Amino acid sequence: MYTFNDSEILNIIYKGSKRDIEQAYRFLYAKYSKMIHAYCACIIKDKDLVEDIFQETFIRFYNAVTQEKTITNIPGFLTITSRNLCYNAIRSRKNNVELDENMLVDRAEDKYEKKEMLEIIISAVEFIDEKYRTPFMLREFEGLSYSEIAELLNITADNAKVKTTRAKKMIIKVLQPYLKDISN
Repeated sequence: MYTFNDSEILNIIYKGSKRDIEQAYRFLYAKYSKMIHAYCACIIKDKDLVEDIFQETFIRFYNAVTQEKTITNIPGFLTITSRNLCYNAIRSRKNNVELDENMLVDRAEDKYEKKEMLEIIISAVEFIDEKYRTPFMLREFEGLSYSEIAELLNITADNAKVKTTRAKKMIIKVLQPYLKDISN
């Protein structure tokens, strides 16, 4: 198979027959695809994104040629195009990170609401009997297991579980009017 230099490829692409143009594109792709792919992979670590940018680079070359834009340096055009696409992808990801930072503000509001709800729950806990409140507090706020609660309170693990469950039901009963107000 005859090998073309870049100026011959460009000449064929701009002035050749349809069959010759297709052959020139295949040759161009075979000649530069590994270089462009490796270049993209050096900048972008996400393999799927590298593939997208790699394909977009050759599509943009094709579009530039079909719009009869003058290209004098094929590897230069391909490299600059792929570099710009890589940097655009990085900028886009950076903007997505900024959006995620904005979501942190929403999460901070959620955190405030959770803190407010926690205060309401703690207030509700004060309304339940001490024999249920203590196991509940140890389980939910201290993170102790039922067996640890049992050991501390000198009760069985099953009894600790029952008291904690009953405490939850009592708290829900106390909170029900408040929860109805929130849902309306």
